[in-house]
Formats: sequence, structure tokens, C-alpha cells
Amino acid sequence: RIPGEMKRFASLLSLEDKFESLHLSKVKDGVVVIVPENVHISTPNYLPSFASPFEHVYVVAKSGSRISLVHHEQSTLVEGYHSSAVEVFAEKDAHVTYVSLQDFSSSVTRFAFKRARVSERATVDWFWSEFGSQLVKMDVSSYLQGENASSQNVGVYLGTHSQVLDVDVRAIHTHPHTKSHLLARGVLNDS
Repeated sequence: RIPGEMKRFASLLSLEDKFESLHLSKVKDGVVVIVPENVHISTPNYLPSFASPFEHVYVVAKSGSRISLVHHEQSTLVEGYHSSAVEVFAEKDAHVTYVSLQDFSSSVTRFAFKRARVSERATVDWFWSEFGSQLVKMDVSSYLQGENASSQNVGVYLGTHSQVLDVDVRAIHTHPHTKSHLLARGVLNDS
């Protein structure tokens, strides 16, 4: 029997997408964070770097809760493929801040999926950086599915030489009175 909080696991990823499907079929490492109702965690929580090339972070912030998570994504991979997924479920009046710092080797191909379902009066703030990898394909999406839900998506990237960066950031507004802020800035250097 699957506990109630885990029933939504992988529900923000699509089996129709070949890279998301590959991720789900291979994921071996991950972390589950469940913040109880009305619990406010004031200090940032640092997530571990995972040894596996397929990692998954699953966050459920219950009603009225608050948490900040920091994930320094680094790997011992010198070259190869890395896939990471983050799923955040912010229930009514919850606030989740997720900070992601990536600095893989320049020979790593990286696919990253960061998704949030944001309920009524809840907030999810994404702050991310992409400083490594030869190819980065990243999707950061917030689904604002409750009145007065909000999301902030702020990121920076540094591209060098023949590095390829494909970053999609979006907020999908499905209810009235929702708001979002999207900002991505980068520097490209071919010298």
C-alpha cells in the first residue's frame, strides 16, 4: 500500500516524453521531503549530491507549511549522462523555496525536470544556476492550480565554448488571481 503523500509521485512527469520516461525507468537515488501542516522550517535544508546518474527529489509541503531546500548538483561523473527530476507539491498556504546549483564536468549531458503544483494561496520559488555540462536540457514549470497561487522562477547560466543550453521556464495559470515572475539571465563565452 502506498502512503497518501506518495500517491502523487511522478505525476508531474510524462511517460510520453522519452527523456522523462527514461528517467522514471532508471531512477535509483532520491530524497522524499514531507513538511507537516503548519510547520515552518526557518533554516535552509541542504540536499545531498547523489552518486547515481538518475536522481529524484519529491517534496510535499502540507497546508500552511514553509521550507527552503538547497541542492548543489555535482557529480563524480567525468563524462556521461545525468538526469534529475524535482517534484514539488505546495498545498494551500504553503511556501517552498528550492535552490539548485549545478556545476557538472563539461563532458556530462544533463536533462533536468523541475515541476511544481501550486495550490490556493501557496507559493513556490525556484532559484537555479547552470554552470557545467556539455549539453543542458532543463524544464522548470509551475502549475498554478489554486486562486492566488504564485511562483517565482529565477535562473542564471554560464555557457562556454560549444556548450549547448536549452532551458524552458514557464508558469501555467489555471485559476484566477494567480501570479508569476520568470527571469533567466546568462553569459556566453566562446573564447
